[in-house]
Amino acid sequence: MRVDRASREARGTRAGRVVVRRADEDDGNVSVGDLSLRGAIRLGNASSGPSLITFASSLFTGGPATITLGAKLPELLSDITITGPSAAMLTISGNDQFEFFNVPVTGVVALNHLTLTHSVSAGPGIENFGALFVNNSLLTENANANSLIRSEFGGALWITDSTLSRNQGNNGML
Repeated sequence: MRVDRASREARGTRAGRVVVRRADEDDGNVSVGDLSLRGAIRLGNASSGPSLITFASSLFTGGPATITLGAKLPELLSDITITGPSAAMLTISGNDQFEFFNVPVTGVVALNHLTLTHSVSAGPGIENFGALFVNNSLLTENANANSLIRSEFGGALWITDSTLSRNQGNNGML
């Protein structure tokens, strides 16, 4: 898969999804005032064009926010960008039980300004068969039996201005 990095970073119009809930819920309610990260991913997957997922400022009024997963997140099937305010302000925790993402061949995914932590799984924390961009993020304290990020079968991975620290994987980090 060939992806032009410059065009990936300056992509045109995207359907915006604003996460307003810290709870990792899958209740089918994807209305404007009740959108979780899981719901936003489902909407992005159903979209015919690129999707941008951001987070409402109200999530951070008391300081940094953590979204603790209750299950693995849905596959990122299309062109989806998930952008937090900063890695210091938004953490997605695998709850010491779950991996984070699966990017299939059709996926072109950017993860920006996030902390991903406490992923524990028999496989990788992120499985990538498509194109994955990790920008200005912190991936820390993950323990995956395979690796933190596994890109295979043509999967492309770009990590820019990010920190990977205190992670464990039997087959290395990447």
